[in-house]
Amino acid sequence: MARKKVKLDDSKDQDKKQPKKLKNQTPPRNKPKTKVQKNSLEENSESENPIIEKEPLETIETAKKFKNPNKKQIPKQNSPSTTDADLEEDHGLKGDEAVLFEFLLHQNRPYSLINIYDNLRGAIKKPQLQKTLDKLVEKKKVLVKEYGKVKIFLVNQMLIPELSEIELEELDTQISELNNEVEIGGNEVKDLQDRLKELKNGLSMEEIERQIEENRKVWSQLEMEIKDIECAGCVSVDIAKDIEGKLKTLQVEEKKRLRVWNELMTGMAEIFDVPTKKIKELIGIDVD
Repeated sequence: MARKKVKLDDSKDQDKKQPKKLKNQTPPRNKPKTKVQKNSLEENSESENPIIEKEPLETIETAKKFKNPNKKQIPKQNSPSTTDADLEEDHGLKGDEAVLFEFLLHQNRPYSLINIYDNLRGAIKKPQLQKTLDKLVEKKKVLVKEYGKVKIFLVNQMLIPELSEIELEELDTQISELNNEVEIGGNEVKDLQDRLKELKNGLSMEEIERQIEENRKVWSQLEMEIKDIECAGCVSVDIAKDIEGKLKTLQVEEKKRLRVWNELMTGMAEIFDVPTKKIKELIGIDVD
């Protein structure tokens, strides 16, 4: 995918030096010829001293100085289209220089030395990274700009193919589609995270297998008890209910007869003027 150019703000350098006409610059069609100021940063890239010290992280204000939205160049619609192959062409670089230049070219944004080292995740050691940046600056592949004590590096914008209006519209469409895919993917990730949380809170496979084995043992024991009961000649449920009904009837009748017996013993004790217990001893009958 082609990259948009990033314009550098060189208002400070333009106050010190007179603008020069850009070499091999052809004016646009159907427009009067005008002089184009060459970026003073590009002119001075060979004469500037290489960076030796480590630089702090760039600030938002420093990054904004590299962008000039009022000078955005959009070629005509009939300009030749650009692709990722244009960005990946051989620029005569090898090894660490090729790796570093490819990173800066595809990112196409300003970086400090520490930013580059952090983004490369240690792929190039700091001393070697400093030397590689110096070589790229000498070859005009990378531009360097100082803002106070901060030195910022940016790929030479003249090496980036320009985009047509049609390509810009296609990029906007692709961005919209990718945003939709990201949103859908985010929802799927959220659902999977919820599902994962439920699975973590549930039983593990080992615990489930252990419970199944315990339930099988209990089930086997219950089956054995059922067989023992059946072999002991147990009656059916209907017969058991019939027996329980007869037992309740006999218990009621027993209570009636016991009450009559107690009344009889009490009457005899009154007649003979002796305790009820004495009458029961004389008769020789006692009821528990």
